Amino acid sequence: MNLSTSGAKLLLDWALQQAERRYPVEMARPIRTLGIVGAGLTGSRIALLAWQAGFQVVVTDRQTEALERLCQQIPQGRSTSLPIKLYGTFPGKASEGESAHWVQNSLPPEKQGDSAPDRAVPPWIMVSQELALLWQCDLVLECLPENLYLKQRILRQVQAFLDSEAVLATNTSTIPVSRLAEAMEQPGQLCGIHFFMPIPYRPVVEVVGSRASSALTLASAIGFVRRLGMVPLLVEDGPGFLANRLLMAWLNEALQLLEEGYRPAQIDQQAERFGWALGPFALMDWIGLDVILAGAGQLADLLADRLVRSSVLIQMVKKGQLGRKSGLGFYRYLCSEPAGKRGDFERLLPYPALSLPGEPRSQLGDLSAPDGAAIRPQQPNLVDPSDNPPNPNPSSAQPGQPTGVLQGDPPGRRAAGIVESSCKEGPGGNSSCLDRLHVAILVEVEQMIQEGRVVDPRQVDVALVGALGFPAHRGGLLAWADQIGLDHLVHRTIDCPEASFRHHSAYARLCERANTQKRYYPNCPDQESG
Repeated sequence: MNLSTSGAKLLLDWALQQAERRYPVEMARPIRTLGIVGAGLTGSRIALLAWQAGFQVVVTDRQTEALERLCQQIPQGRSTSLPIKLYGTFPGKASEGESAHWVQNSLPPEKQGDSAPDRAVPPWIMVSQELALLWQCDLVLECLPENLYLKQRILRQVQAFLDSEAVLATNTSTIPVSRLAEAMEQPGQLCGIHFFMPIPYRPVVEVVGSRASSALTLASAIGFVRRLGMVPLLVEDGPGFLANRLLMAWLNEALQLLEEGYRPAQIDQQAERFGWALGPFALMDWIGLDVILAGAGQLADLLADRLVRSSVLIQMVKKGQLGRKSGLGFYRYLCSEPAGKRGDFERLLPYPALSLPGEPRSQLGDLSAPDGAAIRPQQPNLVDPSDNPPNPNPSSAQPGQPTGVLQGDPPGRRAAGIVESSCKEGPGGNSSCLDRLHVAILVEVEQMIQEGRVVDPRQVDVALVGALGFPAHRGGLLAWADQIGLDHLVHRTIDCPEASFRHHSAYARLCERANTQKRYYPNCPDQESG
């Protein structure tokens, strides 16, 4: 199988075609003004992305600090193709005494490009504490914490300000859209539009409809995502949808390895040398450890006895060590900009003081390169792989070239490949931490196939490559597993009884698939041919 970046592009093209086939653009409502409820990390990034794409944007949040941080992130005085002007109180329908600020992109309409939804009106951003200003929005996206009752209450309040054809969307990552729709008077207006961190470096956005979601709602959501220059992936409603179920299986096994004593840098280095844009712990820091913990709680019933109740994660959240947004998570983040004006953190260093359960293993002393050469312990000044923002275009990676490398590594270590961990030797040879992470995803895929939620392997590979950062040049996990032989991969985990997935019935089905050499792409020996 020829797994090149053109194969990844075909995956994204397939997702676009599926969305357009089911919900043609003619069915959509034009979206000119976007509303964002919640000016946290996710909401702020989506707001800036939409503004730069030419939308008018209204952002509401009850916390003035969050709105101030958003205003400080607007690229005033920075290198940007979007000159801006800052106005005082917006002269619209703001109530008396209300604090509302309006930031307008003053670039002439003729120079804004085809992405501008309304070329006659320069894009602007308005921020306010009042939900009432959302009356003018064609689409409102809720970006609040993963709390069912909080989201239901705010969505119900927002809907009261919107006209009957406006789209109301949620960025929830784990809560079924149908559960949120239960509290709404017109559930047909609601859908899910789920972005992936780090925004905007992940090109795929999940579009989720409940049974009540109207065709107008879903077509308009797809059109909005496309106007952002991103790829809509239609997925079934349910806990975690598609990508987050795969993601939580991956992170869950990473936390299990952490509980066994492996350090985050060990595990992340294996993932990033393979080509993942970010290792699991660096990604958790991007998302926010509090968000990860809340998401795990939402999926507790789904994961059941596979759920790793990580004492390390719980303690870190209790201490306020939430990842990038707090400056400390599984890594330490150093930034030269003043607080409140920081964009992406400039440097990312290992956090050696991280307390692990039991007697921790040496940082890298029990690892060896595939050729048997020992890897030296990590130096204190080594910059971690996520020093630079991830590759914004995963499909641009060249064959054999990982999308993330260890910046600061000697040349010999960059090309060393997957390092081997001290798991017991199985029928397929020594297992690595990365083998366990990959098999954890495959077990979840097997479960979703049985549930009928995955009917085409391209659904999974689109989500992994475009939303979760699987290396594009490998064409997707399922395509890669077909290429190397699923039996080779699965058998390497047989003698790892500590793995979170070992006793799940889907693991037995995965082993059966491997033993019978049943491919994920049975009628497609070369992924690029179909």
